[in-house]
Amino acid sequence: PGQIQPDQTGPEDNLALKILESGGSITSPNARIVLEISTGELDKRLNSMISGDTTDAFEIKGVNAIGIIINIDMGERFGINRIRFGTRTGFEEFAIGGFSIYLNDGSQEQTTLAGTPDFRLFKTIERNVDPVIDLDVPLQFVRFIQLKQLVRGEWEIDEFEVFGEGKLEGIVRNCGF
Repeated sequence: PGQIQPDQTGPEDNLALKILESGGSITSPNARIVLEISTGELDKRLNSMISGDTTDAFEIKGVNAIGIIINIDMGERFGINRIRFGTRTGFEEFAIGGFSIYLNDGSQEQTTLAGTPDFRLFKTIERNVDPVIDLDVPLQFVRFIQLKQLVRGEWEIDEFEVFGEGKLEGIVRNCGF
């Protein structure tokens, strides 16, 4: 007989690849209107950021917009210590010009009276030229991540990656022998 054990994550395991299987999602409250696309097309573009496929990207191009918001629900709390995102290779000129990252652990203490995540500012970079942003995060539980665009211009995100170490809350695997 096998054993049921908590699943583990290592320092190079991209937790974002597990978002959909953990019941999470990636959404934007305003990108569909700015890009003038259907909800289905927006979902497809956003999901490309967490697919592991480096040929597709979420693109803000052909519009002169500012303030695009991307909300990531990891589906459950993960201990994270790093966030990385950037452009596809060959598209470095479309690096996001400025952004803020907000985090929320998904606890009742970090929930508004309306039941929505009460985000805490983690990092603001007002002027960015780096095509790949790699941020060390003090190890903490996180369920929700929010990215806000701060600088007008065209940009893209190929893959949004989240890394951590330790046991995955709520995920178990059957170690059949």
